[in-house]
Amino acid sequence: MDRTRTLFVVILGVTAVTILGIFLFRPKPDPVVGLVGSEKIPFFQDERVQEALRRNGLDVTVHKAGSREIATEFNLDEYDFVFPAGVPAAQKIQQETGVSTSYNPFFTPMAIASWKPIADLFVQQGIARDEGGYYLLDMEKLLPLLQNEVRWNELQG
Repeated sequence: MDRTRTLFVVILGVTAVTILGIFLFRPKPDPVVGLVGSEKIPFFQDERVQEALRRNGLDVTVHKAGSREIATEFNLDEYDFVFPAGVPAAQKIQQETGVSTSYNPFFTPMAIASWKPIADLFVQQGIARDEGGYYLLDMEKLLPLLQNEVRWNELQG
């Protein structure tokens, strides 16, 4: 009986030490400060994003600024990263700082406004799909038409 009790106490002790070690000695996430366009603030404030960043060892804080302001009015040495809204601002930042590496983590979908008859014509031609309230364009099929300057009224349908 004493042997069983001793084994139980040892297992319990090892488990307790392991759990305490995980919580007490877990490395703290590295603090990272960024300067981002205002449209990116909700992304960085999203708790799921913050948790994913923490799981990957980053404690990210962001400050808001317009893309032109990021490129011209801030001392970028004070930030670990910048995230402007557009390519022109990013290029200006690269020129000013000499940084040659950039990342494009995600892209905004392109929205094209048109009239329903043209959208329906694109569906008939296999250029678009009606998704029930919006259409998806097949750019590989649309681009050759644009390059050949095909007009809508020249399409069959």
